[in-house]
Amino acid sequence: MPDDVDLLTERVTRRMQLWSILIALAGLILLYLTTPRDRAGYHKIGALLQESGAALFIAGVLAVIWELGGKRAFADEILAKADMSRDLAEAGVDSVAPSFRDSRVNWNKLFKNAC
Repeated sequence: MPDDVDLLTERVTRRMQLWSILIALAGLILLYLTTPRDRAGYHKIGALLQESGAALFIAGVLAVIWELGGKRAFADEILAKADMSRDLAEAGVDSVAPSFRDSRVNWNKLFKNAC
């Protein structure tokens, strides 16, 4: 099960990084399109493109930064403050399922040696 969780975590991280970079690139493209609009005399459209592009670029950059380091560090800090990670590891808890019908739980394997 831990391998599946690691794989899922890596997939989500890569997906979020890709989307963040695409959003930042969209912001840069909008910023690039601002100059021809301003030169042509469309100052309102140019200002709208410039502000929208800047907002998208900043959102994309912040999302990349959050995804690369902030999210994991925040989760580690919360677990350290609650001192739950050590307690859960000592208790042998691998995962928590929202329902006993969750397909991630292999009940046959867990109850194989039960009396």
